Amino acid sequence: MKKLFTILVGISLNIFYGCTSSIPIPTNTIAQGERLNDLKQGRELFVYKCSGCHSLYPPSSYSQKEWNEILPEMNTKAQTTTRESFLIKQYIFTFSQ
Repeated sequence: MKKLFTILVGISLNIFYGCTSSIPIPTNTIAQGERLNDLKQGRELFVYKCSGCHSLYPPSSYSQKEWNEILPEMNTKAQTTTRESFLIKQYIFTFSQ
């Protein structure tokens, strides 16, 4: 039973990290200070809120114009606050086409 649990945990972690590996991580080469913290928060929210319903699409999958059309509906479905929506959008726009 313990071995089965260990295997299931391993599979779950592989799936989670496999899904997020193509999602860019903000670094200090992209931004500094508070802006960098906002981008990191935006990524965390993007991964947490969006992967609950569907596979994650890398920000570079769409242009900013396309994201502007997609995000309002997704924010409603994910029940994000105004601040969370802002952070997600800021993160996506930083790494979009």
